[in-house]
Amino acid sequence: MKNRIVIFSWLVFTGLLLFVVQSNAQQKQSQPKAKSATSGTPSEQNQVPTSNIKALSDDVLGGYYYGSALDMARAAELNHYPNPEYVLQLETQLKITPAQRQILASIAGSTRGQAMQAGLSVIEMEAAIDSIFAMGKAKEYQANVSSLVNDISRVQGVLRFLHLNAHIETRDVLTSEQIALYEKLRFAKTFKPQPAANAATKR
Repeated sequence: MKNRIVIFSWLVFTGLLLFVVQSNAQQKQSQPKAKSATSGTPSEQNQVPTSNIKALSDDVLGGYYYGSALDMARAAELNHYPNPEYVLQLETQLKITPAQRQILASIAGSTRGQAMQAGLSVIEMEAAIDSIFAMGKAKEYQANVSSLVNDISRVQGVLRFLHLNAHIETRDVLTSEQIALYEKLRFAKTFKPQPAANAATKR
């Protein structure tokens, strides 16, 4: 039953993300062409791309590109809802069972995959906004800017809930003892999270 609920939740998120991405695609025909911020997939490009988009720092661009949470799930992480990827990095110490690992890997993989898709959409839209202003055409494309800003906010909302939900599902997989030990290990000074780029290329 629990696995069915997890699968259903991912299907709901996928449907919502596809709706947002398709809406963005329909708007592209009426927008000036933006310079591409990235090229290739994480498996083809091992380094975080450099941002030419003035509104995005390299760290934020890399976060969107590789499907990282960008602190969007801090409310969960700081209130006893573990990060599935960090749990997997600590699986030996936490004595994660094979059954637990299978579920956690599914949660982490699905979350990152959908987050990467949505993140690339945000990058595209930010690039379009940057291009409009760079060309001095903000007044002419004012309606497009409004639509892009609204769509970015919508995708970011989907992204945040996607990451928060991953923490919610992860908590159900772990025992209370594992969660307590996870928090002790996770917030220890010696814990070094695996870089997002490496995590993405390993999947």
